[in-house]
Amino acid sequence: MAFTGSIRFPGNGTSLSNLAFAPTIRVPNYPSVGQVLQSASHEVGLGTPQVLCRIFETVAVNGTLASGSDTLFTTNVPGLGVRYSIKRQSKGQFRTAPYATVFFPPVSHAAEYHIMAELVVTGPLVGGTLTTIPSLTVTFAGRCFDTVSRTQHVTPGSMFTAGTCSVTTRAIQVALPPRVSPSNLASVGAAPFSIGLNCAAPARAYLSLDDASNPGNRSTILSAAAGSTAKGVGMQIMSESRALSFGPHDPDSGDLNVSFVGKMRAGENQIPLSARYVRTGPVSGGTVKGLATFTMSYQ
Repeated sequence: MAFTGSIRFPGNGTSLSNLAFAPTIRVPNYPSVGQVLQSASHEVGLGTPQVLCRIFETVAVNGTLASGSDTLFTTNVPGLGVRYSIKRQSKGQFRTAPYATVFFPPVSHAAEYHIMAELVVTGPLVGGTLTTIPSLTVTFAGRCFDTVSRTQHVTPGSMFTAGTCSVTTRAIQVALPPRVSPSNLASVGAAPFSIGLNCAAPARAYLSLDDASNPGNRSTILSAAAGSTAKGVGMQIMSESRALSFGPHDPDSGDLNVSFVGKMRAGENQIPLSARYVRTGPVSGGTVKGLATFTMSYQ
Protein backbone atom coordinates (compact mmCIF):
# COMPACT_ATOMS: atom_id res chain seq x y z
CA MET A 1 0.00 0.00 0.00
CA ALA A 2 1.29 3.46 -0.90
CA PHE A 3 0.98 6.14 1.74
CA THR A 4 0.76 9.86 1.10
CA GLY A 5 2.36 10.66 4.45
CA SER A 6 5.98 10.02 5.32
CA ILE A 7 8.48 10.36 8.14
CA ARG A 8 11.73 12.16 7.47
CA PHE A 9 14.20 11.26 10.14
CA PRO A 10 16.59 12.87 10.43
CA GLY A 11 15.03 16.00 8.99
CA ASN A 12 17.44 16.12 6.07
CA GLY A 13 16.46 12.58 5.09
CA THR A 14 19.95 11.08 5.42
CA SER A 15 21.46 8.85 8.12
CA LEU A 16 22.25 10.10 11.60
CA SER A 17 25.79 11.40 12.00
CA ASN A 18 27.81 10.01 14.88
CA LEU A 19 27.96 11.73 18.23
CA ALA A 20 31.46 12.17 19.62
CA PHE A 21 32.98 12.72 23.04
CA ALA A 22 36.29 14.48 23.59
CA PRO A 23 39.39 12.50 22.49
CA THR A 24 40.82 12.64 26.03
CA ILE A 25 38.75 12.80 29.20
CA ARG A 26 40.35 13.10 32.62
CA VAL A 27 38.91 10.91 35.35
CA PRO A 28 37.93 13.10 38.35
CA ASN A 29 39.95 12.69 41.51
CA TYR A 30 37.07 11.13 43.46
CA PRO A 31 34.37 10.11 40.96
CA SER A 32 31.00 9.29 42.48
CA VAL A 33 28.45 6.85 41.11
CA GLY A 34 25.95 8.75 38.98
CA GLN A 35 28.38 11.55 38.12
CA VAL A 36 28.21 12.69 34.48
CA LEU A 37 31.72 12.94 33.05
CA GLN A 38 30.78 14.30 29.64
CA SER A 39 27.82 14.70 27.29
CA ALA A 40 27.43 15.04 23.53
CA SER A 41 24.27 16.05 21.67
CA HIS A 42 22.91 17.28 18.38
CA GLU A 43 19.60 18.38 16.88
CA VAL A 44 18.73 16.26 13.86
CA GLY A 45 15.19 17.33 13.01
CA LEU A 46 12.00 15.36 12.37
CA GLY A 47 9.76 15.87 9.35
CA THR A 48 6.19 14.52 9.11
CA PRO A 49 4.84 15.73 5.72
CA GLN A 50 1.19 14.75 5.16
CA VAL A 51 1.16 12.53 8.23
CA LEU A 52 -2.34 12.76 9.73
CA CYS A 53 -2.31 9.76 12.06
CA ARG A 54 -0.77 9.05 15.43
CA ILE A 55 2.96 8.40 15.51
CA PHE A 56 4.23 5.54 17.64
CA GLU A 57 7.79 6.26 18.76
CA THR A 58 10.03 3.53 20.19
CA VAL A 59 13.46 4.43 21.53
CA ALA A 60 15.69 1.47 22.37
CA VAL A 61 19.29 1.18 23.55
CA ASN A 62 21.31 -1.65 22.06
CA GLY A 63 23.42 -2.80 24.97
CA THR A 64 23.54 -4.35 28.44
CA LEU A 65 22.01 -2.57 31.40
CA ALA A 66 24.37 -1.61 34.20
CA SER A 67 23.65 -3.36 37.49
CA GLY A 68 20.85 -1.69 39.43
CA SER A 69 19.84 0.71 36.63
CA ASP A 70 17.19 0.79 33.94
CA THR A 71 18.68 3.69 31.96
CA LEU A 72 22.48 3.21 32.16
CA PHE A 73 24.20 0.80 29.78
CA THR A 74 27.68 -0.65 30.17
CA THR A 75 30.69 0.21 28.04
CA ASN A 76 33.99 -1.67 27.79
CA VAL A 77 35.51 0.64 30.45
CA PRO A 78 34.76 -0.76 33.93
CA GLY A 79 32.80 1.73 36.02
CA LEU A 80 31.61 3.74 33.00
CA GLY A 81 28.16 3.65 31.42
CA VAL A 82 26.28 5.53 28.72
CA ARG A 83 22.83 7.10 28.96
CA TYR A 84 20.74 8.39 26.05
CA SER A 85 18.00 11.03 26.19
CA ILE A 86 15.62 12.59 23.67
CA LYS A 87 13.62 15.79 23.44
CA ARG A 88 11.48 17.19 20.61
CA GLN A 89 11.53 20.86 21.65
CA SER A 90 14.50 23.08 22.44
CA LYS A 91 12.86 24.27 25.65
CA GLY A 92 11.50 20.86 26.56
CA GLN A 93 12.87 18.32 28.99
CA PHE A 94 15.03 15.42 27.90
CA ARG A 95 13.41 12.02 28.28
CA THR A 96 15.72 9.15 29.17
CA ALA A 97 15.81 6.07 26.95
CA PRO A 98 14.58 3.42 26.61
CA TYR A 99 10.92 4.34 26.25
CA ALA A 100 7.89 4.09 23.96
CA THR A 101 5.30 6.81 23.42
CA VAL A 102 2.59 8.05 21.07
CA PHE A 103 2.18 11.59 19.72
CA PHE A 104 0.36 13.46 16.98
CA PRO A 105 2.39 15.16 14.22
CA PRO A 106 3.02 18.87 14.69
CA VAL A 107 0.81 21.25 12.74
CA SER A 108 3.84 22.48 10.78
CA HIS A 109 4.86 18.87 10.06
CA ALA A 110 8.38 19.76 11.17
CA ALA A 111 9.87 19.47 14.63
CA GLU A 112 13.15 19.63 16.45
CA TYR A 113 14.61 16.32 17.58
CA HIS A 114 17.51 16.42 20.03
CA ILE A 115 19.58 13.32 20.86
CA MET A 116 22.00 13.37 23.81
CA ALA A 117 24.48 10.77 25.03
CA GLU A 118 26.09 11.03 28.47
CA LEU A 119 29.01 9.17 30.01
CA VAL A 120 28.12 8.32 33.59
CA VAL A 121 30.12 6.78 36.44
CA THR A 122 28.63 3.42 37.45
CA GLY A 123 31.37 2.16 39.80
CA PRO A 124 35.09 2.36 40.57
CA LEU A 125 36.72 4.05 37.61
CA VAL A 126 40.42 4.46 36.87
CA GLY A 127 40.88 4.81 33.12
CA GLY A 128 40.94 3.13 29.76
CA THR A 129 39.99 3.65 26.11
CA LEU A 130 36.34 3.68 25.11
CA THR A 131 35.98 1.13 22.31
CA THR A 132 32.55 -0.44 22.87
CA ILE A 133 29.61 1.96 23.22
CA PRO A 134 25.94 0.94 23.07
CA SER A 135 23.98 2.52 20.23
CA LEU A 136 20.46 4.00 20.18
CA THR A 137 17.71 2.96 17.75
CA VAL A 138 14.69 5.22 17.15
CA THR A 139 11.66 3.79 15.34
CA PHE A 140 8.54 5.64 14.12
CA ALA A 141 5.49 3.60 13.10
CA GLY A 142 1.87 4.44 12.23
CA ARG A 143 -1.05 3.41 10.02
CA CYS A 144 -0.61 6.22 7.47
CA PHE A 145 3.14 6.05 6.70
CA ASP A 146 5.92 3.56 6.24
CA THR A 147 7.86 2.62 9.37
CA VAL A 148 11.18 4.43 9.69
CA SER A 149 14.03 3.26 11.92
CA ARG A 150 17.42 4.92 12.42
CA THR A 151 20.36 4.07 14.70
CA GLN A 152 22.50 6.63 16.52
CA HIS A 153 26.14 5.70 17.09
CA VAL A 154 28.89 7.31 19.15
CA THR A 155 32.41 7.46 17.73
CA PRO A 156 34.71 5.26 19.85
CA GLY A 157 38.29 6.01 20.87
CA SER A 158 37.96 8.47 23.75
CA MET A 159 40.74 7.90 26.28
CA PHE A 160 40.18 8.23 30.01
CA THR A 161 43.20 9.20 32.06
CA ALA A 162 43.64 9.35 35.81
CA GLY A 163 45.89 11.79 37.57
CA THR A 164 49.24 10.13 38.16
CA CYS A 165 52.32 10.85 40.26
CA SER A 166 56.02 10.10 39.98
CA VAL A 167 58.19 8.97 42.89
CA THR A 168 60.99 11.43 43.69
CA THR A 169 62.68 9.30 46.40
CA ARG A 170 63.29 5.91 44.81
CA ALA A 171 65.97 4.68 47.25
CA ILE A 172 65.51 5.48 50.93
CA GLN A 173 67.97 4.76 53.73
CA VAL A 174 66.39 4.65 57.20
CA ALA A 175 68.74 4.81 60.17
CA LEU A 176 67.35 3.21 63.32
CA PRO A 177 69.17 3.75 66.66
CA PRO A 178 72.60 2.05 66.28
CA ARG A 179 72.90 0.70 69.84
CA VAL A 180 69.89 -0.75 71.62
CA SER A 181 69.76 -3.14 74.57
CA PRO A 182 67.16 -5.95 74.58
CA SER A 183 65.51 -4.43 77.66
CA ASN A 184 64.62 -1.14 75.96
CA LEU A 185 63.95 -2.44 72.43
CA ALA A 186 60.30 -1.38 72.52
CA SER A 187 60.96 2.06 73.99
CA VAL A 188 63.51 3.47 71.54
CA GLY A 189 60.78 4.86 69.30
CA ALA A 190 60.48 4.99 65.55
CA ALA A 191 62.73 6.60 62.95
CA PRO A 192 60.77 8.88 60.59
CA PHE A 193 61.23 8.91 56.81
CA SER A 194 59.07 9.84 53.83
CA ILE A 195 58.33 8.94 50.23
CA GLY A 196 58.31 11.91 47.90
CA LEU A 197 55.76 12.21 45.09
CA ASN A 198 55.29 14.74 42.33
CA CYS A 199 51.68 14.64 41.11
CA ALA A 200 50.37 16.08 37.86
CA ALA A 201 46.95 16.50 39.49
CA PRO A 202 45.32 15.71 42.83
CA ALA A 203 45.14 11.95 43.40
CA ARG A 204 44.59 9.31 46.07
CA ALA A 205 47.87 7.48 46.78
CA TYR A 206 48.16 3.81 47.73
CA LEU A 207 51.26 1.95 48.94
CA SER A 208 52.24 -1.71 48.64
CA LEU A 209 55.28 -3.18 50.43
CA ASP A 210 57.29 -6.32 49.67
CA ASP A 211 59.87 -8.00 51.91
CA ALA A 212 62.91 -8.25 49.60
CA SER A 213 64.61 -10.83 51.86
CA ASN A 214 61.51 -13.01 52.20
CA PRO A 215 59.06 -12.54 49.30
CA GLY A 216 56.59 -14.93 50.91
CA ASN A 217 56.24 -12.72 53.99
CA ARG A 218 52.63 -11.65 54.54
CA SER A 219 53.03 -10.28 58.05
CA THR A 220 53.66 -6.78 59.37
CA ILE A 221 57.25 -7.63 60.40
CA LEU A 222 60.11 -7.12 57.96
CA SER A 223 62.55 -10.04 57.96
CA ALA A 224 66.20 -9.55 58.84
CA ALA A 225 68.24 -9.24 55.64
CA ALA A 226 71.36 -11.22 54.75
CA GLY A 227 74.32 -10.21 56.89
CA SER A 228 72.23 -9.61 60.03
CA THR A 229 73.67 -11.28 63.12
CA ALA A 230 71.17 -10.32 65.86
CA LYS A 231 68.43 -12.80 66.71
CA GLY A 232 64.85 -12.19 67.80
CA VAL A 233 64.63 -8.73 66.21
CA GLY A 234 62.58 -7.57 63.22
CA MET A 235 61.37 -4.23 61.92
CA GLN A 236 58.03 -2.66 61.14
CA ILE A 237 57.12 0.16 58.76
CA MET A 238 54.44 2.42 60.15
CA SER A 239 51.91 4.75 58.62
CA GLU A 240 50.88 6.95 61.52
CA SER A 241 50.19 4.35 64.24
CA ARG A 242 49.46 1.50 61.84
CA ALA A 243 51.96 -1.23 61.00
CA LEU A 244 51.86 -1.93 57.26
CA SER A 245 51.66 -5.45 55.87
CA PHE A 246 54.11 -6.97 53.42
CA GLY A 247 53.22 -9.00 50.35
CA PRO A 248 52.29 -8.46 46.69
CA HIS A 249 49.22 -6.61 45.52
CA ASP A 250 47.84 -8.57 42.57
CA PRO A 251 44.04 -8.35 42.20
CA ASP A 252 44.07 -10.87 39.32
CA SER A 253 45.44 -13.60 41.60
CA GLY A 254 43.48 -12.51 44.65
CA ASP A 255 46.50 -11.13 46.55
CA LEU A 256 45.27 -7.84 47.95
CA ASN A 257 47.82 -5.80 49.85
CA VAL A 258 47.49 -2.07 49.43
CA SER A 259 47.25 0.74 51.96
CA PHE A 260 45.72 4.15 51.41
CA VAL A 261 48.34 6.72 52.45
CA GLY A 262 46.63 10.00 51.69
CA LYS A 263 45.18 12.48 49.26
CA MET A 264 47.94 14.08 47.21
CA ARG A 265 47.75 17.60 45.87
CA ALA A 266 49.09 18.68 42.49
CA GLY A 267 52.83 19.24 42.79
CA GLU A 268 55.28 18.04 45.43
CA ASN A 269 54.08 15.75 48.23
CA GLN A 270 55.65 13.82 51.09
CA ILE A 271 54.13 10.62 52.50
CA PRO A 272 55.25 10.41 56.15
CA LEU A 273 56.24 6.96 57.39
CA SER A 274 58.44 5.55 60.13
CA ALA A 275 60.35 2.38 61.00
CA ARG A 276 60.86 0.73 64.36
CA TYR A 277 62.37 -2.34 65.97
CA VAL A 278 60.09 -5.12 67.14
CA ARG A 279 60.86 -8.24 69.17
CA THR A 280 60.19 -11.53 67.39
CA GLY A 281 61.64 -13.92 70.01
CA PRO A 282 64.52 -14.24 72.49
CA VAL A 283 66.99 -11.47 71.66
CA SER A 284 70.72 -11.99 71.18
CA GLY A 285 73.23 -9.27 70.35
CA GLY A 286 74.42 -8.39 66.90
CA THR A 287 73.46 -6.25 63.91
CA VAL A 288 70.18 -6.21 62.05
CA LYS A 289 69.10 -4.68 58.78
CA GLY A 290 66.10 -5.06 56.53
CA LEU A 291 65.30 -4.46 52.87
CA ALA A 292 61.83 -3.67 51.51
CA THR A 293 60.56 -2.53 48.15
CA PHE A 294 57.54 -0.30 47.68
CA THR A 295 55.05 0.21 44.86
CA MET A 296 52.80 3.26 44.50
CA SER A 297 49.43 3.33 42.79
CA TYR A 298 47.02 6.19 42.27
CA GLN A 299 43.35 6.87 41.72
